Amino acid sequence: MKIKATKAFERELKKLKKKHFPIEILKPCVAAIVAQDQATLKRIKDHALQGKWHGYREFHPARYMVITEKIMTAGS
Repeated sequence: MKIKATKAFERELKKLKKKHFPIEILKPCVAAIVAQDQATLKRIKDHALQGKWHGYREFHPARYMVITEKIMTAGS
């Protein structure tokens, strides 16, 4: 699986780095999503969203962080 970050995500990540947020906690979370590691996904509270956000997922790597993601297959 290839991971592609959007420009908006890269901008937000840059802002968080400047504010000294612990960005390194995102790497294991993304690795767990790619590997479908159920134990880690449960720990970070990975779940599907509903309503106008249908098709997106969200996880919480820390109490104060919420990451929204959309997993797209090749060709979509």
